[in-house]
Amino acid sequence: MNELITSMGIQNFLSLFDFLGYIDLGHFLQLNDAQTSIVNGLKKISGFLRVVGLAVAAVYVAIAGYQFMWGGPNGSQAGKTYLLNAVIGLVLIYGAGEIANWVADNVANF
Repeated sequence: MNELITSMGIQNFLSLFDFLGYIDLGHFLQLNDAQTSIVNGLKKISGFLRVVGLAVAAVYVAIAGYQFMWGGPNGSQAGKTYLLNAVIGLVLIYGAGEIANWVADNVANF
């Protein structure tokens, strides 16, 4: 009798594994889908803000050029200020973007 119960227990246990083979547990096991979606969304926003920052820096460089050429006696100083602000802004924007991408990649792989 014990052999029958043991064999039935093992058979039921093995049939459970056979049954689990037919169930797609992929959706339950992918717990980081929301995290990946959030990280990818933030990367897209970061990329968009980089493009906006690049456009603003281009406007600042154009203003700096205008100040250099037609700014009068203090134009070169004003042009240097605009150019320096554009370069500092680009360094900050792209530096912060790279740090954000590094953090996002490491969080996504965590």
